[in-house]
Amino acid sequence: MNKNTLILLFLLTSLITTGQVKNSGYYTAVSSGLSYVTDDADNGDGATDGAFKVDGLVAVAGQGAIFTFDGSMKNGKTYNVETVLYNTGASVNTVDIFLYNKTDGTTLGTSERSILFNTNNSDPVANPSIRTISFSYVALSSDEGDVLELRMTKSEQLETSRNFNIDYIKLESSTVNNNTFNGVWKIEGDTAITVVTSDADNGDGAADGALFVDGQSAVVGQGVIYTFSKVISSEGLIINVSSALYNPGASFVGVLATLYNVTDGANLATLGDLDMLGGVVDDFSNNYTTVASDVGDVLEIRLLRDDNGATSRDFAMDRLTIDGDNKSTDVNVWNGTTSDWSAATNWNNSIVPTIGSAIIPSGTSNDPVISGTTGAQASNLTVDSGATLTINSGGSLIASESVSGSVTYELAIPVGDLWHLVSSPVANETYDDTFVTNNNIRSNGTNRSIASFDNTTDADGDWNYYQGAAAAQTFNLGQGYSISRIGAGNISFTGTPSFNNVINTITIGAAGTNAWNLVGNSYTAYINIANYIANNSSSMAGAFQAVYVWNPTNYAYEPLTTGQLYPGQAFFVNSALTSTSVAASSSLLSAQTGVTFYKSTEPFINIFLEKSSKTVTTKINFNNSSTNSLDSGFDIASFSGAGFKPNIYTALVENDSGMPFAIQSLSVNDLESIIIPIGVNAAAGEEIIFSIETQNLPSEVNTYLEDRLTNTFTRLDESNAKYTITLTDALNGTGRFYMHTTTSALSVEDVNLDNISIYKFNASTLRIAGLSQGNSKVTLHNILGKQVMSESFTSVDVKDIALPNLAKGIYIVKLENNNSILSKKIILE
Repeated sequence: MNKNTLILLFLLTSLITTGQVKNSGYYTAVSSGLSYVTDDADNGDGATDGAFKVDGLVAVAGQGAIFTFDGSMKNGKTYNVETVLYNTGASVNTVDIFLYNKTDGTTLGTSERSILFNTNNSDPVANPSIRTISFSYVALSSDEGDVLELRMTKSEQLETSRNFNIDYIKLESSTVNNNTFNGVWKIEGDTAITVVTSDADNGDGAADGALFVDGQSAVVGQGVIYTFSKVISSEGLIINVSSALYNPGASFVGVLATLYNVTDGANLATLGDLDMLGGVVDDFSNNYTTVASDVGDVLEIRLLRDDNGATSRDFAMDRLTIDGDNKSTDVNVWNGTTSDWSAATNWNNSIVPTIGSAIIPSGTSNDPVISGTTGAQASNLTVDSGATLTINSGGSLIASESVSGSVTYELAIPVGDLWHLVSSPVANETYDDTFVTNNNIRSNGTNRSIASFDNTTDADGDWNYYQGAAAAQTFNLGQGYSISRIGAGNISFTGTPSFNNVINTITIGAAGTNAWNLVGNSYTAYINIANYIANNSSSMAGAFQAVYVWNPTNYAYEPLTTGQLYPGQAFFVNSALTSTSVAASSSLLSAQTGVTFYKSTEPFINIFLEKSSKTVTTKINFNNSSTNSLDSGFDIASFSGAGFKPNIYTALVENDSGMPFAIQSLSVNDLESIIIPIGVNAAAGEEIIFSIETQNLPSEVNTYLEDRLTNTFTRLDESNAKYTITLTDALNGTGRFYMHTTTSALSVEDVNLDNISIYKFNASTLRIAGLSQGNSKVTLHNILGKQVMSESFTSVDVKDIALPNLAKGIYIVKLENNNSILSKKIILE
């Protein structure tokens, strides 16, 4: 049963992007030591800015380092990789550098071998100690979705003194970051956290900010915890930690810094055991190499008081550096004077978060609410157990690095008892009968008004409705659902926001007949539509370079090419391939509120059709980039899935194939003399009303609607102009109505055959649309000129003619109508 049938049933019964590799990843040692050093020269990225030293531990080949990029490869994408290696040692070293498909276990492209001479060699020009190596690789279909690595390994069995350094790695000219150890701050014990700016230069600059840990009671274990946002991916990862702690108070304080395995509940390493008197600064630096038992686990760095002295025994952390990457110590803690997220008085630092960490502890007087006009931001967000964070519909939240804890997004449904397309903006939300009841979701028998779309059943596809009393199901990230609510109100989605790239597989289902896929914005922030389309254009069919949203008020699917997708909004896309993917990259997010559509200075005509108290539209654009045939990305076909037929659309002015278009872009050079076929689907006996809106058309250009059945022209660009008619017969396509733009008045004598549409409707039918009344004759000739078919008939606006059983090839259609002759070429397959 298709969607339209079920919508009518409910109405009657209830009156109802791109997998993309990112510029981040992690290093892994291969049979060698890997440590972070800061004494590097300026090798194209700045002096003493940090490098990784690969320390040969044994005299064998194959020692080195691997950088595994975050994300997944995309078929056809070119990856430009650059790295700089240098040798500070006393002897020559030879290194192999190559790209590697970690998923398939294969080398990509070719390897390069670089000889790194020692820094004291006699001829640094001929024998450089620094090498810049560049790679370009175009991903194949076999790479789609796979993990990319850059591998650098010693190629000879040489003594252990033959080491080398990696100064930097770049992907697409951007320096990659070791992203394994990004994370979030949490407080531990009876502790208050503030940020101070009066800190000394403890290795990172004076007065640049420090994290002040203020003990609230005289017990051990108070402090801060930095939890890594990613689990440990492999053994052999080197975690280099350094920090500067100081005592701003008047009395002694003891602090124990440890690396802790949260999953196993065990300390892995003591990073520093610090005893500080007032005013004393204590630096520490240590490292830890992950082992097999750490793989898949969550790690933390814990800095906790290990004395039970007075409450005045506080400490401050000036910096925390992991693998040379400074972690922000800007932490904002919610105190909950009121519930307004954007009120500075609700935060311990009297500053509304934009970067750094934001912590929402439990037990405050008021839990925070992000209003519908607030765009909230933070680097890291922690919502403690027992606390809640609510985002009102229209509001947004971006946490650029990570989120822990639970958030509720209130998605407003402005019109009840109608269908809406939604996507959960948080991970791990489920739906069952409790969800249905709590959110006033409508029911009809066992059907609950939550449905996923399946394009594999037939050309229309099916809506799979949640059945009452069934087991709870999870809203899949990035998947769209159709939902209908009893009356206007909110649908609450509760879970953890995710800001990782969301990749959804899209297909052409039902044996190649249904390319429509329902996906959605699964972020708590807005997505720029134009950028989303640009990122996924290769996955979208040429005439469907748009996102298609459902307008329940006008009962229409509307294609959008600009503007914003709001959090939790779902939409259809049309797949270009049997199996491909679309990616909603977190780089597309904007911290704005509300939906903004871009204005155009180019000429356009909006054609409105009113029927059954609903108004639908189709659009005609004019620009310098378009032709009168199909222009991918400019001409946007109408939605035609889920059994839906557009009420109004246009057909291509040239080379029409019968495809309906919601947006057609034409050459601005033809603005003064163009004829555009208008398609209408309406029932017999319906009253339909045409009107238009024009912008930026030249003042001398007039716009007329032609009705070929009544032989009339109506000018519609005048104030309050309309064309109203009650249909005697049902309409199902083009052939009756045409839009004319012209600098002169029109009459029926001006009509010729240039805009007649002739195309193969299906394998056995030829369709002719747009004929004037009178006698017509059509003949079909093969490429050699031999006539293979002839038929005479009395003209109607649309005529279907049965084709004989003909061989594949090119044929010429010759049409005679009212003493005019038109010839067009068609291809029979």
